[in-house]
Amino acid sequence: MKNVLGNVGVGFAVVLILAFVVFGIRGIYDPTAASMRFGLPADDADEMFYYRVYLARNLVIVLAGLVLLALRQWKSVAILLTTALALPIFDAVLLYRERGPEAGLTVHIVTGVIVAIAAFLMWMKVSSTNDA
Repeated sequence: MKNVLGNVGVGFAVVLILAFVVFGIRGIYDPTAASMRFGLPADDADEMFYYRVYLARNLVIVLAGLVLLALRQWKSVAILLTTALALPIFDAVLLYRERGPEAGLTVHIVTGVIVAIAAFLMWMKVSSTNDA
């Protein structure tokens, strides 16, 4: 069962990381639309620059994850996903503190849950690889 979950985890991680690559690139080119999904609309050049930097940071993280997946570094991917779980949690807390519950927290909560599932499945992959 661990082996099956681990293999599902690899596929899930690939899909998740590729989705983040697409969202990151799309957001860098259209930060206004990206900012609406994050709950804080970017109305001026400074705010749009902030979103480009934010999304570029996320893009670097997920590209590192893609490289680790290609190298079959399962434990490294599991660690990356586990630590990346802090990002949507941190973002949601800051949004809530600054803008309240209407700040578009749903996308951060859903992202956190998806990243947590991916991390769990990757730890299953690490565990099944160590058992073999």
